[in-house]
Amino acid sequence: MVQYKATGCARRHLPTAMTAHSPILHLVLLNLRTPSADPGVSSADATVETILASFGRLAEIDGVLHLGTARAASDDSTHSLAMFAFLRDAAALEGFGTHARHIDYLQSAILPRVSDLVTADVVVANSPAPSYRAAACFCAAFRPATYDWQVRSLFESTSQAPGNAIIGGLAANDRQRFRAAGLALWPDGDDWSPSHRGDSLRRLLDDCWGPAIADQARVVGPAMPIQPTASGALL
Repeated sequence: MVQYKATGCARRHLPTAMTAHSPILHLVLLNLRTPSADPGVSSADATVETILASFGRLAEIDGVLHLGTARAASDDSTHSLAMFAFLRDAAALEGFGTHARHIDYLQSAILPRVSDLVTADVVVANSPAPSYRAAACFCAAFRPATYDWQVRSLFESTSQAPGNAIIGGLAANDRQRFRAAGLALWPDGDDWSPSHRGDSLRRLLDDCWGPAIADQARVVGPAMPIQPTASGALL
């Protein structure tokens, strides 16, 4: 377990060179409005399909490397749905955020249907494998005396769990609510559930991250890549 020492403000700016050419994970966790609060949608499943269809069309934006989603099925999830995009670099993140298609997705698909929204943009080392069926998507805010190198060591500790493909890192800038975020992606659709691979990750997050975390958000459950077709439907 990593030990923490109170030594004043430990937050440091990430080196520009580190973020300029590194892949970025854009992670979104959300809770839906109740169907009665959204007269245009008849059920939660229909709301999710509408959101994912709009999100899938963001694959056409230059610099988007991969899109995926996970739905909460675990009691330790704080949100019901997660979506994630892997972007080529910091310039791609800037273009993604200001692109007209992304703004339309936020205004027409997200804001009318969502009661709570959490986002995180973090520097990562690589993009995910193209195939997975379960995931844990997590964001963490750390106590002020936690240094960046300690957060990196926590990611190294969690990556040691057998069968857990952990992708994550530090926030791309200092203006975000969460200082770090990541994904664990698993090949079996049941890997999120008790007695499967997700259990080892939960223990590591509690043992390694618990003493340092001030706030967190999670979505744990079945997951899939998002592949838009020409009509905008999802495969």
